[in-house]
Amino acid sequence: FLPASIWPKAGRRTPGRIVWAGSPSHKHDLDMLSGPLANVMETRPESQLIIFGAFIPPALAHFGRRRVRLADWVEFERYPELLAGLDASVGICPLVDDEFNNCRSAIKVCEYAMCGYNVVASPVGEYPAVIRHGENGWLAGTPGEWERALFEALRDAETPEPKVDALAQWVKAERGEEACLKWWKGLLTRILG
Repeated sequence: FLPASIWPKAGRRTPGRIVWAGSPSHKHDLDMLSGPLANVMETRPESQLIIFGAFIPPALAHFGRRRVRLADWVEFERYPELLAGLDASVGICPLVDDEFNNCRSAIKVCEYAMCGYNVVASPVGEYPAVIRHGENGWLAGTPGEWERALFEALRDAETPEPKVDALAQWVKAERGEEACLKWWKGLLTRILG
């Protein structure tokens, strides 16, 4: 369930801006993208990486604070506004393929979509059930796939109708208030007869 009303869509997309939101417990997930992110940032000098709530991977520190910066955690009530206010082009959802991550929901994908950010995610957990590769986002499992997907997502974000528009519509239809109410109504009907 993701109430659309609390997610302000980004006012604009800053070309080349990538965002990752996650806690320090997901350091290993972000670390696996150090190579692909560095290659994208070296190829696209306008690119920036905003890391929301964690740390800067050592392999990316040499880009300096203008290009790789931290955004501080905030209380949940302010999170949607702050995330959308980063005005990114792409939100990334890397997950190492392990038992814990295979149980993860697609909430981060949904949050990025509601902000208007193209999404690149690992084919782990619920992500493949939500993202249709190349249609409403990108799935990437290897460093080469991540690099290609990041370049494609950044280019697509500069078009009049980026792929995230289809993903945001899916989120509203399948994870929004009405979908949630329908789900609960169906559950209660089955329980109460």
